[in-house]
Amino acid sequence: MTAKSGTHRTPSTVLVLGATGKTGRRVVDHLRASGTATVRGASRSGEVRFDWTLPDTWEPALAGADALYLVAPDDPSPVREFVRQAAALGVRRFVALSGRGIEKAGEKGFGQGMAAAEAAVQESGAEWTLLRPNNFFQNFDE
Repeated sequence: MTAKSGTHRTPSTVLVLGATGKTGRRVVDHLRASGTATVRGASRSGEVRFDWTLPDTWEPALAGADALYLVAPDDPSPVREFVRQAAALGVRRFVALSGRGIEKAGEKGFGQGMAAAEAAVQESGAEWTLLRPNNFFQNFDE
């Protein structure tokens, strides 16, 4: 699912959350190989420090980013504020990793962080894309 608001333009700096994880590290590698943007990989132990539970890490990680690959935490509580802050600091495009069936997620259990991310990016006023892979897309050899 994608929504576009405004003119499509290539981002100059992409912040990739979860950059040491299964999808994040591949996103970082692919974007860097394409040479179309500056890529900053963020994680608790990555080149750019980012931790969902430490809001003081958010603004330094977001500095200069105009696009964001968002891997939401299980806990939905910080997501809306983070997306609000990201948009206020200049992020104009969000790509949120979610999952198949998240639109049917209840108020408890699996997928709450992903559901919160979907809602937050859709309400951000920025361009957004939701990725909803299912188990067919998983890499089971890791």
